[in-house]
Amino acid sequence: MKIPAPQIQNKTLLIRPYGLKDAATLYKMLQANKDSLLHTFPLTLSGTSTLAKTRKYVLEKQGDRKAGTLLICGVFRMPEEHLIGHVV
Repeated sequence: MKIPAPQIQNKTLLIRPYGLKDAATLYKMLQANKDSLLHTFPLTLSGTSTLAKTRKYVLEKQGDRKAGTLLICGVFRMPEEHLIGHVV
């Protein structure tokens, strides 16, 4: 069963599933925080170690949502929609 693509927003935050337009920003955020994330999210980091892999990761997570198996969203600071977090 497909999981709907939720979007939760207020004046300061937006939470929504990633789109391909987010791949470069997600890649940069994960690489910038690699040392802090390595212990907790080793598979995510290995799956996003290049921009191409990050694009593939986003597409896979979109497929997981459509298959009803997993929902992963980005947390964005508004109004500039700056990626600040990741929710599984």
